[in-house]
Amino acid sequence: MFIEFSEFNYKLLFFLIYPIFRRIEGFTDKFIEEDNKLFKTFRHFLSFLFSGIFLLIFYFKTEWAPKIIEPGNKNLNKEEKEQSEEESYSNNLDQIDIVQKYRERKRKRKSALYLFSLCFLGLFSYYGRDYFSQYLEKEDAYLNHSLRTFLELTIYSALSYLLIKQKLYKHHLISFASITSMLIIIFIITLRYINDILIPIIFFFISEFVFALFDVLIKRYMNVFYKNPYFIMFFIGVIVTFLLLFYDIIAYFVNSEISGIIIGFQKNINSVVDFLGFILDLFVEYLWNLGIWLLIFYFTPCHFFVSEYASQFIYFIIKAYNKEADFYYNTINRIIISICYIVIFFFCLVFNEVLILNFWGLDYNTKKRICEREKNEYNDIKENCIVIRDSVTTEESYDDL
Repeated sequence: MFIEFSEFNYKLLFFLIYPIFRRIEGFTDKFIEEDNKLFKTFRHFLSFLFSGIFLLIFYFKTEWAPKIIEPGNKNLNKEEKEQSEEESYSNNLDQIDIVQKYRERKRKRKSALYLFSLCFLGLFSYYGRDYFSQYLEKEDAYLNHSLRTFLELTIYSALSYLLIKQKLYKHHLISFASITSMLIIIFIITLRYINDILIPIIFFFISEFVFALFDVLIKRYMNVFYKNPYFIMFFIGVIVTFLLLFYDIIAYFVNSEISGIIIGFQKNINSVVDFLGFILDLFVEYLWNLGIWLLIFYFTPCHFFVSEYASQFIYFIIKAYNKEADFYYNTINRIIISICYIVIFFFCLVFNEVLILNFWGLDYNTKKRICEREKNEYNDIKENCIVIRDSVTTEESYDDL
């Protein structure tokens, strides 16, 4: 077979979470009739608090789990227990134990500092992109299909290589070249509709760099401190939500023009139905964010391309075949860009090793082939050990004779 799946398990379903719920949010956010940038940012991070539900489930599952009791401890008499407690007390005063506790405290401080840094970076990335997007023209949104995607792919790959040591092999480079060639075609089509290219380049470069840095540092935090996405999302949500509320309360009473959260609540939540719609919108936003975090946790930040581009393709189809579509979505553009999208999506799967190409040696350094070689080497070593053992046993039997 020239093409095959790298693996087929339930984790592949995580690729569908983001594009599905990202598009569903296009319907649920209609419950928010009057929005502003601060209120939108607040809702984004407030949705992270739903991760607390999963943390509670994990906590009670661990808390109520049966405790393992060593058989020997049941037969300890009173003197042995007292002696054991004295030994435990003396061990706590041991120098090694003190050093370990110091290292643990230092590790917790680093973890907390890292987590706070992620909070501010996440806040800046989300609010900053939403704020500075007002300086773009309406037609600049067409560059999402080409320029933004190219910068996203390039920056995510570069930062993953530098910060989490994700290696790039032949299949990555071929995929990158193929994707870039398709993006150039889309860019050439789009360029005729753009008045000024400099501002969009600066905006998309800074925006994608900050978002990529945020996602890659999340993966690094997971690797270094062994934290799951629910833990990180919940605490980032708590910290950023508190900071935004603290700012907005002061701003509302000092200068309401720079406020946004309280005003957002006043304008949008005036009944029980409004409140339920607000909660539904939060939950949908949480789900598509969770889709990104699960991909980062189980795979790599670059795997986000697959979900992101699937979402963009769905959005393009919706816009292109809408009755109110503008002149950019004419018949020729629809056909060419759709073909390019399919090719790009295919090579996104190859880049992230969801699909494996079994020619030109493109499969040699994929994770699946590396694991297969390791397994074969292990079996070879095991067989050699068996042969050596049998040989030694045979020689010993001859010596006994």
